[in-house]
Amino acid sequence: MKVTDEITGDPSIFGLDKPAFVITVEIGSAKKHVLEVGDQTPTNTGYYVRLDGGRMAIVAQSGIEPLTGLLTSPPYLNTLTPTPSPIPPTATPLPPTEAVPTVTPTP
Repeated sequence: MKVTDEITGDPSIFGLDKPAFVITVEIGSAKKHVLEVGDQTPTNTGYYVRLDGGRMAIVAQSGIEPLTGLLTSPPYLNTLTPTPSPIPPTATPLPPTEAVPTVTPTP
């Protein structure tokens, strides 16, 4: 990510009071960084960001949009379509037979 400028002021002016995205990066178990992404700049060439709740800056749009794009278009692995196995032949059903009336002898 390319930082184009550092900024100071009230974070709410830059949309950082309610960030649009919060990106957390963990490096092993020792380091963790949180990048809050606020509003776009008026020229639409960057985003206001805050790193670890402190330093605020403007980051080039090309550094943020590929990351946020992963939310709407994640890189799924192609899955193979299984080949159907042949269906074993079934026995031909016998035609129905006619019912034969049975007579019960009367006593």
